[in-house]
Amino acid sequence: MTAVLVDVIYRAVRRIKEVDGDQPASAPTVMFINFSLGDSTRPFARVMSPLGRLLDYLAHLYRILFLISAGNIQDRLAVPGFRTSAEFEDATPEIRERAMLDALNASKSQRTLYSPAESLNALTIGAAHAGSAFNGAFPASLIDPFTDGELPNILSAMGLGFKKVIKPDLLFDGGRAPVRVVETGDRLVVAPVLGGARLFGLKAASPGRVAGTRHEDFTFGTSVATALATRAAHRIYDLLLDGGGGSNHADLPSEYAALVVKALLVHGATWGPKGEFLDENFQPQGVGSHLARRDDIARLLGYGVPKIDRVLDCAENRATLLGYGTIAADSALLYRIPLPPGLDGVRAFRALTVTLAWFSPVNPRHQGYRMAALDVSSASDEKHWIAADREPCQPTDKANMRGTVFHERRIAEQATVFLDDGHFLLRVSCRSAGGQLDNPVPYAMAVSFEVGVDAAIPVYEPIRDRLAVPIRAQARQ
Repeated sequence: MTAVLVDVIYRAVRRIKEVDGDQPASAPTVMFINFSLGDSTRPFARVMSPLGRLLDYLAHLYRILFLISAGNIQDRLAVPGFRTSAEFEDATPEIRERAMLDALNASKSQRTLYSPAESLNALTIGAAHAGSAFNGAFPASLIDPFTDGELPNILSAMGLGFKKVIKPDLLFDGGRAPVRVVETGDRLVVAPVLGGARLFGLKAASPGRVAGTRHEDFTFGTSVATALATRAAHRIYDLLLDGGGGSNHADLPSEYAALVVKALLVHGATWGPKGEFLDENFQPQGVGSHLARRDDIARLLGYGVPKIDRVLDCAENRATLLGYGTIAADSALLYRIPLPPGLDGVRAFRALTVTLAWFSPVNPRHQGYRMAALDVSSASDEKHWIAADREPCQPTDKANMRGTVFHERRIAEQATVFLDDGHFLLRVSCRSAGGQLDNPVPYAMAVSFEVGVDAAIPVYEPIRDRLAVPIRAQARQ
């Protein structure tokens, strides 16, 4: 069955993008494909699935961004610390939430991604615990497991991916899904509520009972979250090409569009307050334990819930810059990022967010699999002088190096005297990681610089004025 599905998907994507005999490509401009089809008989277990390998190959070959649902886990979940449903229901929402998160973490090996959600070049979408249908209350028999929408809902499959790559990448609204107690006694067991989406899901188009195209119903889970992610991708793309609306990227070459959107989808994502809560409460704690702990947080949150409006809207205290191109193996490119002169020597909060996305060729015959490993680092003599501190509540620097997305946020407050003629230097480098890399690798990078809103230091206009010509990358061997 798997072989048949792989062949069907391969033929379908080729038919979309390539001429077939005397038949033209059916939709050659397609650059985003929503893939909300998970194989529940093939949960991820350290080995890349055939379908995951296929999507990696097609993404690089045709420069397509696949948006893949993580999968819906309907299994029951044992919750420690409770024996009766009354104990569970009477607990405060915060205590109940912590117990649920501990239970999810304890069962992470059984709640893994469904093939092909481990795909390296794709963005895998999990379901956040938020839905437009929720009115603030559930019937007495249903229990809200979490306190807000920045955690995954109970159905959303957990990462990590191949070689501990950060998966799922992002969380989008997937319904504020409740649970029901199904077992008490020696232990308390809950199960996700699979019906009643009208109470907690999201409204979506649905087949009607009679002919027509305007029927709507409510649904929930990672498929609807992936639909919202795909919509966000189109919103970003439309804005980029809106020259009449003031976009500076209306001439974006089509071969880089999918990568630019991939970078911008991730660019506004953070762990937020729930990441801080998990970092304080997950085990292990202590010196040197943060790597394992934050990997477990990334299993749930990925890079977090993206704030799409942060990449769509301009703000006086924030500027976002884009770069794209190709990079050869064992080489580097230097980017010079202009900074607002009003910040020179001034004590004020500032943050630097860098997101790099690429489509890597893959080598299934090599244990490394991913052939292109890209990285972003400071190229200044004084490393990261404008924002020296890496924000703690985010995936670790080691995890950031494993996949095809690099996403990092740095912060600082101390007064800093500008170096490098008021520019911050970033180096994008590439190395071969899974066999000989013969061809250049396409990439896109988003860089945001912002100051605190109370600093009264303009950022957007001064940086725009300094960009008299587009940022150009300088090759370094």
